Amino acid sequence: MRKIRFMILESQVIFLDTSIFFSENFIEGTKLNQLTKTASKEGLKIKIVDITYNECLKRIESSISKTKTIFKQVNASLNGDGRILRNLPEYQVYYKIPKRFTLVDENDKMIKIFDDFLHSNKIEVIDSSFANHKDVFDKYFKKEPPFGTGQKKDEFPDAFVLDCIEKYCLKYKTTCFLVSTDNDMLSYQSKIIHFREGLPAMLDTFVRASEVYKELYNFMKDKISYCSEEIQEKLIGNEDDLSVLLYESLIYDPHYEELEYEPGEILMVEMDSHYIMSLNEEETEAEIEFDLCIRIPLFYNDLSMAHYDKEDGRYWNVTNIAENSVYKLKVSSRALFEYLFKGDLPIDFEDIQLSEFQLLSWEKLEENIEEKSEYTDW
Repeated sequence: MRKIRFMILESQVIFLDTSIFFSENFIEGTKLNQLTKTASKEGLKIKIVDITYNECLKRIESSISKTKTIFKQVNASLNGDGRILRNLPEYQVYYKIPKRFTLVDENDKMIKIFDDFLHSNKIEVIDSSFANHKDVFDKYFKKEPPFGTGQKKDEFPDAFVLDCIEKYCLKYKTTCFLVSTDNDMLSYQSKIIHFREGLPAMLDTFVRASEVYKELYNFMKDKISYCSEEIQEKLIGNEDDLSVLLYESLIYDPHYEELEYEPGEILMVEMDSHYIMSLNEEETEAEIEFDLCIRIPLFYNDLSMAHYDKEDGRYWNVTNIAENSVYKLKVSSRALFEYLFKGDLPIDFEDIQLSEFQLLSWEKLEENIEEKSEYTDW
């Protein structure tokens, strides 16, 4: 029996870029798994170029190597200055982090998991021999996208992937979607490739193409666009989740030694963009981006005027700083919208739930140093 399609799309083929796997922790991300589930249901084909596959393997190896260093640092910190909590039973589980692991073994395990994911979701790896070397080098010398005026040699993999995808589509007389977050990829112009910036945009394309929920989709797109006030109200109580995003971004900055924070005060929220990722008669799941102004108390040590005494094993002339500055954060969040009905028609939101906050970028808008104590020993 022939499958009845509920979506009318520009193409039935989807290519994924390396950036998508990396942003989704290779196979763990909910959006990637939602994409594969929808593709399987609708009979869509997901593919990657072998260059993309090999880039993923390289990033897996690099990530595992970095993780080995992080494990050592965490163990040293927990069993050094943080060892006091080993005395409390409820914290002992956190001290059982492996002290070492074998890079080769863990890398092989991760590659097998990645290969199994591709196989189980029928993601085909396309041979890059489809690409035409002359066409790629012509773009290189003409400085055409994805090549620019900067590090052109680093953009060769992207160029071969794009040319391979175009030649593949020409051979099989089809068009395709290419999902990426790489700006060099997205700047490329093609009559064959339909670009989607990230998985939320691709999932939004699925929902928009559904004939079943077309009216509801249009209602939700308009309604979500004007709900900044409701979003801001829902963020109240999530100040700690939002403040820790900035903390995690600053903690490895050498200018913020011994950084601590307190939950901030939300001053303003503005919607930037949103994508509807799933939709039915009861609720809608979306990915929203918003600009957030927040005043966050930070406490840290400034070592710019300090010097380290090897004999005493300590820093002298450390400046202790307490600031209460205003930051602008660009944040993404998963949002679940439940409808309020009047008869059979949704007229408003009965509830909005926000989760999985991610920091996309930040800038300091207003610096406010509340306290600076000079020449403290540390």
